[in-house]
Amino acid sequence: MDRSIYIVDTGVANMASIEAAFRRLEVSVVRGIDPGVIATATAVVLPGVGSFAAGIDAIDRNDLRAAITDRLGADRSTLAICLGLQMLCRGSAEAPGVIGLGVIDADVEAMPPAAVRPQMGWNRVEASGGPVLESGDAYFANGFALRTAPAGWNVSWSDDEGAFVG
Repeated sequence: MDRSIYIVDTGVANMASIEAAFRRLEVSVVRGIDPGVIATATAVVLPGVGSFAAGIDAIDRNDLRAAITDRLGADRSTLAICLGLQMLCRGSAEAPGVIGLGVIDADVEAMPPAAVRPQMGWNRVEASGGPVLESGDAYFANGFALRTAPAGWNVSWSDDEGAFVG
């Protein structure tokens, strides 16, 4: 079994934390922005921290849009974290007019008015959709969220004044 992962390094992510997590799991980590590797790697992580517009700009500036959408269209193993997941959507309330990757037929929404924004802190995360994910606690720093999940996807859910994909 291949124990390596390719992390898409768009420049809008906390790469050190992600790399450290995979190394603790004894997974070999390679990071880069090579569209050919993104398309063919055994497993890819699309991370992200920051604004929707900055993330999409980094993807487009590095000509990664087709590689990412083709990979997901081929149902290849991909883990999208935080902004990485949000960029897979059509768009975001955070950046009206900025076109997302459109893999997920939904828009990212602002957290509800009753929720503290940005939400910063630990939340319970409940896994659903298969054995790939585990339930547990995760740290969040977000003001926007995806409220629906594509059919057949393995996702985890959290809650802050309403369920969201966590």
